[in-house]
Amino acid sequence: MRSTEKYHGSPNDRGSADAWYGRDPIPHYYEGATGMSPRIDIEDMTAKEIAEYQDGYDAQVASGECKLY
Repeated sequence: MRSTEKYHGSPNDRGSADAWYGRDPIPHYYEGATGMSPRIDIEDMTAKEIAEYQDGYDAQVASGECKLY
């Protein structure tokens, strides 16, 4: 399932999560549930999927909200 919908594990979701946790942006996503389905890394992503990841990352950074440790 390669979908551009927003779901837990989607490119947008993973970008947002990486920014939330203060991780560097390394585009990836999961075909289904995060950690419970195959991980798709940047070399296997389409330009659209990479852009969706970056959109999620950028939106989270712009929100100013992040995980406080």
